[in-house]
Amino acid sequence: MTTPTPQPLRVTMTGIPFQAYMGSPGVSGMVYNFDTTNTIYVGYTPNIAIGAPNTQIFPPGFGMTMDLSKTLYAIGSANSGPLQITPGGGSPFLQLTLSSLGGAQIFVQATAPAPPPTIPLNSLWLNTTLGALEVWNGSSWAVTAFTGTELITAGTIAANLLIAGIVVAGIVNSTEIDGAIFRAKNASGATVMTINKTSATWIQYQDTGSATQGMVIASATNATATTTDEFSNEILEGLTLYSGTSGAWNAISFAAGNAISYYTSTASTQIAFVLESSISFNSVGRGVITDPTTLVRNITRSTSQATGQTAGNTTVAQALFAGVFHTSTDFAAGDEFEIAMPFNVQLGQTTAETFTIGYQLDGGSVVNLITVGAAIVALAAKYSGWLRFKGKVITVGTSGTGSCQFWLEGGVQAAANVLFTNGAAIAGTVLPAVNFDTTVVHTFQLVGQWGGAGGSDQSFVSLGATYTEY
Repeated sequence: MTTPTPQPLRVTMTGIPFQAYMGSPGVSGMVYNFDTTNTIYVGYTPNIAIGAPNTQIFPPGFGMTMDLSKTLYAIGSANSGPLQITPGGGSPFLQLTLSSLGGAQIFVQATAPAPPPTIPLNSLWLNTTLGALEVWNGSSWAVTAFTGTELITAGTIAANLLIAGIVVAGIVNSTEIDGAIFRAKNASGATVMTINKTSATWIQYQDTGSATQGMVIASATNATATTTDEFSNEILEGLTLYSGTSGAWNAISFAAGNAISYYTSTASTQIAFVLESSISFNSVGRGVITDPTTLVRNITRSTSQATGQTAGNTTVAQALFAGVFHTSTDFAAGDEFEIAMPFNVQLGQTTAETFTIGYQLDGGSVVNLITVGAAIVALAAKYSGWLRFKGKVITVGTSGTGSCQFWLEGGVQAAANVLFTNGAAIAGTVLPAVNFDTTVVHTFQLVGQWGGAGGSDQSFVSLGATYTEY
């Protein structure tokens, strides 16, 4: 035969002592004050009073196990309570449950439960719409909030307990964030920046404002050669700035060894420069770089020197400096080069001859550019001055398609230190569109010869020369 489970009894205070429970031999149980404001007093004699020493005090929300084998009396302010008496509650034979504490219920649903029937006080509702836990206070549902410190103890959540990607917003406050790849995305999920710890590479991408992946706009890497990112973009070595589109881009790369490299579209199209002390500046003292051609002209990319020598009394063409100068294979249209040569000249004591200056390309025939004639020729005269043999690339290409202009410019002064120039004698005619293969290295030599050998003591002494490409 099954023994029926004792049912809890709820009573409300009347303001005077009354019998709350008649008593049952050998029974004990749980007595609980569900009133959230008022105190209730319980005792075993009918003459109990509020605050009397023969009572057990039950503050709001207080409960305890009592002997229910005797009649139980209660008193409290009118309408306070309820006081719940649960025979067997708290004993080994009847475990304490929500029902034994007053019949509280648990609701799991999207909409708020509403009476009728009566909802027991302190019932719980898991609001599946808001994901919130709410408690019935007797007239409405109240959200129960918990702080992070109440729910999570510091140090109890390790990295292996987190699913990758679940932290999607907020602030991470830390002195160090460690990981293989740090990635920043825009609101649509396109990557705008990556830091790769393994390859020591930082890449910044254009933010397209959509899910479309943007092109690379900047990168920095320890790699010494071109690599490829996860989106098949070429990443150049060193610190690089990119412009244009992914299909046709331009880039300037700053790598080791003071080198600046300019690239177009692919890494195979490269012009490299080495910074030296000679840089062209504009009128306000700024080295303005606006395009690849300007970059070539603003930075001195090659310079070399040779010692001078004397052109004696002979009508045979003679080299004006020891050695030859070599041009480059990476010329662009508009590039310039020059041979700068200071000199001293001594004219004959009895006969003053003219002196012709020209150039020799790759050991070929001498091309005369200028003759110093009667305008500055005088017996036994001595002069000093300088000449610049200039070349400017007109078109690039192999022989027949590439071309250059060549000319001389310069000035002289008398031994008495009176400066003057003579355009007819010192500045030669510009030779336009001379065939010039810009794809190979060439050698240049300046040569000179006297118009006659009548001046036995005449001489032209070059003081060395400097070759420079711009």
